[in-house]
Amino acid sequence: MSGLVNMSIIPVGLFGLGILTGQERPSRRLAGAIALGLVGLVALFWTRLGTAGASASGLVATVVGSFCYCVGSVVARPLLGEIAPMTLTAAHALIGGVLLVLGSLAVEDVGAAQIAALAKWPVALSLAFLAVAGTVVAYTLYLRLMVVWGTARAGLYAFVSPIVALALGHLMFDEVIGPVEITGACLLLAASALATFRVKP
Repeated sequence: MSGLVNMSIIPVGLFGLGILTGQERPSRRLAGAIALGLVGLVALFWTRLGTAGASASGLVATVVGSFCYCVGSVVARPLLGEIAPMTLTAAHALIGGVLLVLGSLAVEDVGAAQIAALAKWPVALSLAFLAVAGTVVAYTLYLRLMVVWGTARAGLYAFVSPIVALALGHLMFDEVIGPVEITGACLLLAASALATFRVKP
């Protein structure tokens, strides 16, 4: 449910905020791609929607967090004319990392055992991968795409990420993929293609 809410809000929020701030012009093509992608997301998550209870506070937090992400992306785009994408990525990661550590210390039970667990190789390797590939590389590419494509089209990565997660889940953890999930993945790919590729006259 969290993934569905998050991935749905990002493209819609970026498109809407982009229009409100003048960074994007209303486009039937992009609106159609977003609508098609939302249908694909629902299909992709359909068989999993009833597997776990969703708390209202958790969903509200997910909505607020996703919307803040959209606001941050729209605010960041004009800065990219003066600040290199890698520099902006480093600033985001540093500030966000410090705030998350302080927040964890304030509200979670953090002791010597939890800190020692960070040194175990699976945890350390996972953190290193998330820091380098998931943050530095991925977010820098996203910022570069925002410069060239604009925030709305760049935000359509939200329609591709679930497909990658679905494939990896099947390959690494034998998660079941059925006709509904395959249909959802096809719709998401079609939505991304509709918004990304333009037919030359």
